[in-house]
Amino acid sequence: MGVGSVLPPIQSPDIADGGTVVCHPYGVGHNREGISLGITIGPYRILLDCGLSDLIPLENELPPDLVFCSHAHWDHCRSLGLLHQRWPHVPIYATAATAILTEQDISEVLQTLPWRTPVEVATDLTLELWPAGHIPGAACALITYKQGPKTYRIFYTGDCFLSSTRLVEGMPLAALRGLNPDVLIVEGSLGTQRYPNRRHQENRLIEKLRSHLNQSHCVVFPVPTVGLGQELLMLWRSHYQFTGQPLTIWVDPVLARSCDAYLALLEQAPEFFPRTVQNFAQHQAIFWDERINPKIKQLPTRTVGAEVPFIEAPAVFLVHPATPINLYCRQHYRGTWSVFLPEQANLSTWQTQINQYGPVYDWLDSFKNATRSGTLALETYQLYSHCDGDGTTQLIHNLRPRHVGHLLQWPSGPD
Repeated sequence: MGVGSVLPPIQSPDIADGGTVVCHPYGVGHNREGISLGITIGPYRILLDCGLSDLIPLENELPPDLVFCSHAHWDHCRSLGLLHQRWPHVPIYATAATAILTEQDISEVLQTLPWRTPVEVATDLTLELWPAGHIPGAACALITYKQGPKTYRIFYTGDCFLSSTRLVEGMPLAALRGLNPDVLIVEGSLGTQRYPNRRHQENRLIEKLRSHLNQSHCVVFPVPTVGLGQELLMLWRSHYQFTGQPLTIWVDPVLARSCDAYLALLEQAPEFFPRTVQNFAQHQAIFWDERINPKIKQLPTRTVGAEVPFIEAPAVFLVHPATPINLYCRQHYRGTWSVFLPEQANLSTWQTQINQYGPVYDWLDSFKNATRSGTLALETYQLYSHCDGDGTTQLIHNLRPRHVGHLLQWPSGPD
């Protein structure tokens, strides 16, 4: 299936008398494409997320009646700006957190909705948002359409996670138990695989990292712009094995901007964060802090004449794979560099988030060539914020839908 092509529509018969619910999967993660699904229910056309690289799959389509953006990850909101330019009259709904965290100039055009409150967005059509876990502000959508005496409901999870992470509470499964939607559209990024629980993944990552730092390595974590990097920073700030450790964590400018967006969200809408984070922020900064170990500092922006700060090992670098390597890799450093990659990472896909730094390239190979030794120590780690097979099964058994649509994201890497 090529980029920009449209997969065949999926029909769920017997949902309504004399009609069907039709799902058009415009993008499901093939070939670096993001997620975008068209839903037809009754007379309405609804677009669920718009993570396409362009609007070619929608060229011959009528404009949707409304758009729902589940969260601020690039593969779900990438082309919302293009969509608004083409159809400025079409409302785009999201949470207030998504409006703040999205990296496009579309926050003012997003219409924000509260949690757990059915809102009539068209005649006989309501939209109700539920927390999805995953990242702050990520939302599931309950779409309800009334046709005479009958009511039909579609539940779209977007990316969801049942467990709590450092910066977001898990999906409130107990509150959704027995919802019985007519159709459940659930993501399947991790497929049927089974993974250790989140705390085990965190502890295993900390153990691996400490092993490299104890050997005076400089450790580099390439991450996407939103989500994983902020989780890692909060993990290092709050994990008992790292608290108070004499260590400097360097954050590149691209990720620093995303961190600042998190801080703006924490100030404007703290309810999108767990109570533990709100309490933590009352006593110390969750990101930028040079007083309490481990220290978190920003690397300088890439300007002519800007000096790279002198780096003493051990140190940790949080970088985006489109950021110039010479911003943090000093040729005269003779020690060992280690790279920690999340499982299923696709660095070239992440690089497409940032255009100003040039074309996609082999980041690992370029980084290796930039080091004094020409070698890297490589580690992989797990820190998932998606449901694995057990989580997806638990979700389906609790919601008890009549029909299930399993949206499989091909291995383009986690957000």
